[in-house]
Formats: sequence, structure tokens, C-alpha cells
Amino acid sequence: MNSQTHITLKNNRLKVDIHIPGSHYKGARFDWCGMIEQVLLDNTYSFCTKESLDPHRGSNGFGLCNEFGLEKAIGYEEIDRQAYFPKIGIGALQKDTGEEYKFFYPYKILENKIDYIEEMQTIKFKMKQRELNGYGYIYEKQITIKENNVIVAYYLNNIGTKPIYTTEYCHNFIALNGLLVDEKYELELSHEIAFENNNDILECKNSKIGWRDPVKQVFYLATNSCYDLNSWCLTHKETGVSIKESVNQEVCRFALWGDTHVVSPEMFVAISLEPGETQRWHRTYEFNSLL
Repeated sequence: MNSQTHITLKNNRLKVDIHIPGSHYKGARFDWCGMIEQVLLDNTYSFCTKESLDPHRGSNGFGLCNEFGLEKAIGYEEIDRQAYFPKIGIGALQKDTGEEYKFFYPYKILENKIDYIEEMQTIKFKMKQRELNGYGYIYEKQITIKENNVIVAYYLNNIGTKPIYTTEYCHNFIALNGLLVDEKYELELSHEIAFENNNDILECKNSKIGWRDPVKQVFYLATNSCYDLNSWCLTHKETGVSIKESVNQEVCRFALWGDTHVVSPEMFVAISLEPGETQRWHRTYEFNSLL
């Protein structure tokens, strides 16, 4: 039996630990393909943490992990209770309540087979969802490291008879070198945007977001008015450690979630695929330290 639980990609700058599908995370929320547990820069600086420090809270997320259909699952409203609906990156989930779809609910899972091929500095995942209630797809995700960058490339092909309308985002669970969130953290966006909600924890000025004091509770900001946004950069001003994410597609939503120990900037990509159509996009992460 293969007891391997993760794959490590390495070069002269980065060490990236990636979980093998189903070896650790077995939830009904996040994409099982290529969950990045930790990134280490120059064998010194770390960037990833857990969603929650309490094992009884949250949805067991960690590191850099993406999700499809956060707010609205594909085909969920069309089916009766006990039927199954597709969740990209996982398989099929059972609709066992009469309520609206909830991303944190522990739906029963019929997991899809996920194949992966590892090369020296690349790993590629592939899964196929045979047609379910008219929905089917081929999904591929490739993670490549190059110098101080991690490039995550996505491919989604609609092989069903119904269109696929959904979103994809990466829930980046970040702690710069394990440091708690306080006024030394700063998030800079590529463009200034207006948020639909605000709070006393965060201070938004032009394209920069800062924290007033050490964070003691969960915070959240979100907006759908962010069509010029294509990147963000989170920096710890005292140490100079930073992570930047860029996406090569139009961003339809931006959210910022976090807690005492974690910051999660999230850029959402809209997916609209008629039968037979394909969509490709990629996210690039750049890791730096000024020291």
C-alpha cells in the first residue's frame, strides 16, 4: 500500500508541499487536486497556515486551496433530495436536506478518481466527471514552480449537455512566517476598489488595506465591483516578507477574510461554459523577502 501523503516540489528558492488527493483533506468543500500545505522560501520564510487553530471550527482548510461554486453549486436547485450534484475537484455530493446549498455543510461524497503525474518541478492532476443530471466535465490542474514563483494552471472542459455556470477562487490561508495578524501587515491591491461592508478592524485607504491593532476576532470584506483588479500583495512591513497573487482572467468578486492568525485574500473567476467549450486560466504566486 502506498503510504505517501504529499509531494514536494523543490528548486533553489522554493520548497512546496502538496497533498495527494484524499490523503488528508476529505471534505465536501475544497478542490482535492493540488492542495498546497506549505511554501518555504530560501529555507527560511513560510507562508501558509490552517483555516482554524481549533479543530472543531471551520471546514478544515489549509494553505492555498481553491473551491468551485462557493455560493451556488452546479445543478443543486434542479434535483430532489437524496440525489447527487457535481462539485468540481471532488466528485458528486448528495443533497440530503431541503435547504439551500451551504458550502460548509458535510454532504455525503461520491469521490471521483483523480490521476496525477509528477515531474521534477511540476505536478499535474486530472479528473473526469461523467454526465450527471446533464453536467459533465474534464478538469485539469497543474502546479509548477519557477524561481520564487508558483504557477497554478486550470483547464475545464464541459463534456455534458448542460451549460456550466460557476465561480472558482483560491482560499489563501496565509500567515507570513507564522506571525499573528496585526498593524504590521499590509495588503495592497492592484486597483482601488470600494467594499460593500466595512468594520473597525480594517482601514482601507486608496488601494491599501491595513489592520489597526492586533486582530482578536474574525474580519470580512467583500465586493463585486472589482473588474480592474488582477493582483494583490500581502506584506509584513517589519520583516519584509511578502506574497503576491496575480490572475490572468477578469476578477468578478474580491473578498478578504481572516482571524487572529490568518489572512485570506480571495479573487473570484467567473466560469461560463456551454457544452463542448473549454476555459483556461492561471494564478501566479510570487514569494519574496527583503532581508
